[in-house]
Amino acid sequence: MDPLMNNEMGGISPEELHRQSELFRALIEHSSDVIVISDAQGIERYVSPSVKRVLGYEPTDFLSRSQYLLHHPHDRDRVRDTFYGFVNQCCEKPTPIVFSWRFLHKNGTWRWVEATASNQLDNPLVQGIILNIRDITEHKEMEESLRTAIEKSENNARAIEQSSLEIKLKNRELKKLNEEKNDLLQIVSHDLKNPLYNIQHQANAILENAESGSQQAKNILQCADKMLGLIKNFLSIHAIESGKVLLHWQPVDLTRKISKVLAAYEETMARKNIMAHTELDNVHTPAWADPDAVYQVLDNLISNAIKYSSMGGEISVQLSQAEGLLTVRIQDEGAGVPLDEVDKLFQKFTRLSTRPTAGEGSNGLGLAITKKLIKQLKGDIWYEHHAGHGATFAFELPTYTFEQS
Repeated sequence: MDPLMNNEMGGISPEELHRQSELFRALIEHSSDVIVISDAQGIERYVSPSVKRVLGYEPTDFLSRSQYLLHHPHDRDRVRDTFYGFVNQCCEKPTPIVFSWRFLHKNGTWRWVEATASNQLDNPLVQGIILNIRDITEHKEMEESLRTAIEKSENNARAIEQSSLEIKLKNRELKKLNEEKNDLLQIVSHDLKNPLYNIQHQANAILENAESGSQQAKNILQCADKMLGLIKNFLSIHAIESGKVLLHWQPVDLTRKISKVLAAYEETMARKNIMAHTELDNVHTPAWADPDAVYQVLDNLISNAIKYSSMGGEISVQLSQAEGLLTVRIQDEGAGVPLDEVDKLFQKFTRLSTRPTAGEGSNGLGLAITKKLIKQLKGDIWYEHHAGHGATFAFELPTYTFEQS
């Protein structure tokens, strides 16, 4: 029968069937992918010749065996679970899946492969799982390179952001230092210049009238004391901030220190007719601290209480003990500190709206020094606000224990 007639009748001649068979064979053999047919247990029944070109093996290396041992150890369980899960899908038409893993090449290198699996177990012509496998190593390497580049870019961005933040903090610190420098220059130009002018004036007065020298000498001493106090504060704050203050830890009797400081200001309090009231609460336990630092703290706080108290007022100094801490409260009857200025209290060069009641000087360093000293003594200091009833500054220090000797 004529082949053309057979085609018209829907039949296929042996020649055409052979031609198509050779065509499919050529397509499979020259495919860039590996075609694998396995059974439901993953045993290979067919492997296309292209496996030689893709993975370096002969097809016979895989026939009638599983190739899981050639999978990367980190991928084996995942691939096995994926395969069996796919085989056991509960549906009439299983959906093809795509998955990837690392496969050991014949030359000993690991290659990334990607498989598209089609479940043809119910197909009488196939009766197996068809796997279309291709090498995606270059794609994976590009992905990894891209991921690394992105990660590096993100790290660089974070580093830039961190550097930017550090620059902002440095700029803020520089701005603060510049402000402190300006404040320092203002203090030097005002609080040091004026006493020097007074010293010059008093010295000239002595030269012009030697008989009045005694009073002028007292005035000169007062100006010198004021300048010396300011210079001492400058040196103290610098020494504390630079870590050059060496503390000599020992038991310190706060009752005696308080009495000593109050005695030093008896004449000053007498000039302003200020009374000092003490409540020492029979505290006999010493503090564990540095005696000179404690004296300086008490001197700053008590002198402030006197400085900001009105004529005829009273200051109160209280000492109490509780739970391993000694607490000192120093209260005056002055105007107090406005609430909106409390945050500035312990900052350097702070000038508050509340002014000393008898024109005394204030350089804005005393409270800053006091807080830094208290922190070095492992204590704490705070301000207690009493609207219209003066100001109270309190600090606490750890008590001395026998083990600290």
